[in-house]
Amino acid sequence: MKDLIKQNVQVPTSEEQAIQLLSLLSEIIKYEEQMKKAKKALSKKYNEVEKKIRIYYEAQLAIDKDYTLESDFGRLSKSNKKKWVYEDEKSIINQLEALYPELVKTTKSIDKVKFKEQVMVSDDGTILMETDGGIEVINNVTAKKEESISIKPK
Repeated sequence: MKDLIKQNVQVPTSEEQAIQLLSLLSEIIKYEEQMKKAKKALSKKYNEVEKKIRIYYEAQLAIDKDYTLESDFGRLSKSNKKKWVYEDEKSIINQLEALYPELVKTTKSIDKVKFKEQVMVSDDGTILMETDGGIEVINNVTAKKEESISIKPK
């Protein structure tokens, strides 16, 4: 609500105005869906055209290995790159740890699902954890309650 006030949004003064706004929101969502469908159709057409250009280009490469297709819309050329495939990363890591440990990264992160299961949240959002020595406050994290209102137009 504070965000709406900051944006200088006029709040509907009647139920009728709120219904009109919901209707408008429903129309916007309908147009967004139409745009998604149109984008999908364009993407399909783009892929078809790209496939035809690639077939033509590959045929030209068979004749001239250095062939480049230039147009006002862009340039099509061939480059040679290595494609790396890491089939069993764990075994590679084990091997590198023995040979060159500096090539292996180690990262630490919080298991947030388990963390949330293990802690308690006070009314003010402070995180508490029960330990052998009693209850400990976990610093640098809070969990404040938020209210959420959802609008689901027809």
